[in-house]
Amino acid sequence: MPRFVSTATAAASRQAHSYLLAGTPASRFAALPAGCRGKATLSGSNVKTPAFAFDMDGVLIRGGKALPNARRALEKLRGDNPQNKEIPFIVLTNSGGESEASKAEKLSRKLGLKIDESQFIISSTPMRTLVPKHRNDLVHVVGPHACKALAQKYGFKNVLTSREIRDWNRHAWPFHVRGDEHPQEPAPHDLANTPVGAILIMHDPPDWGLDIQLIMDLLLSHRGDVTTRRNPLSVAESLSSSSSSDPGLPPIPLYSSNADFLWANEHPHPRLGQGGFLAALRGVWAQMVDDPAAQLPITTQFGKPSAPTYDYAKRVLGDGVVGGVDAVGDVYMIGDNPESDIRGANANGWVGVLVETGVYKHGDALDGGRKPAVVVKDVEAAVDWVLEKEGVLN
Repeated sequence: MPRFVSTATAAASRQAHSYLLAGTPASRFAALPAGCRGKATLSGSNVKTPAFAFDMDGVLIRGGKALPNARRALEKLRGDNPQNKEIPFIVLTNSGGESEASKAEKLSRKLGLKIDESQFIISSTPMRTLVPKHRNDLVHVVGPHACKALAQKYGFKNVLTSREIRDWNRHAWPFHVRGDEHPQEPAPHDLANTPVGAILIMHDPPDWGLDIQLIMDLLLSHRGDVTTRRNPLSVAESLSSSSSSDPGLPPIPLYSSNADFLWANEHPHPRLGQGGFLAALRGVWAQMVDDPAAQLPITTQFGKPSAPTYDYAKRVLGDGVVGGVDAVGDVYMIGDNPESDIRGANANGWVGVLVETGVYKHGDALDGGRKPAVVVKDVEAAVDWVLEKEGVLN
């Protein structure tokens, strides 16, 4: 069974998950296509319902186009199988940078098949669980400009972008930033009097240099006051000790939405993802605190393969099954990335199924936690393998 995070975190997850339900009918899946509602589970039955989680890039699409057989694979879960059985599924992706609704609409158009917003979990979606803690804080959102509106949609009331921090004091990054050619607008907050309460890396930053500089400024500040700077060596020493007399430590919380080092698009070789940015950030942090072994102080790492994302996804799947999360049986993670998809599935009690249409190439090493239950050629073969295993094709 899936491994859950602490009771406190799970409770926060349930509370924050209610934001998904706001303004919807009593059953959040009521308006979805049949295959999303988990009707295969019989009330009072001891038989649990299997469920699917699909990665997107490299599994369902690649380079902005639907992969062959992707639509056919999902149709089989919507009842086009020998038993006419409907099996719940979600799209669980480390992609992001725009709303779940926008992602769902684009994927639906590419597949020619309706995928509802509530079936979509992007890398930042589980950050909804942070709203109760940081609702009224000024949060620095890192990522494309659309992330600001997305954070506000989640429920964060005071959101600040990297560009806005830099516009408040252009000396913070005295180099060209996209948009400098347009008239400058006043920064929405006076950072001399308003501290930043948290940093949310919601998606791959468009300007690594700018964001690395600003994140360093905030992590080394006194309680998020960007006009202050602690001695980096003192910060490192305090972080390495079990206790600190400095009332301004630890640094303000830093949250990351995913750690994918590579991802696949139409380029013949995988591209650097947010994990690449984190590696660069980690290297700069180690240099700043003069300790090659220093750990970047990330408060919570979301996204595959991190446990908080799998806990959140399991609860979303439970919303679509009669009997709730306890009625969900094996969850099959269909992915192309051994490091995120398969490692995450194995670490959280799911079944990892690896396809050869994305990051993974035939013959790549699959060791330890990266070893899937099976390797298949594409997403339809993955679905067929699961349905055969679950007796749906018999």
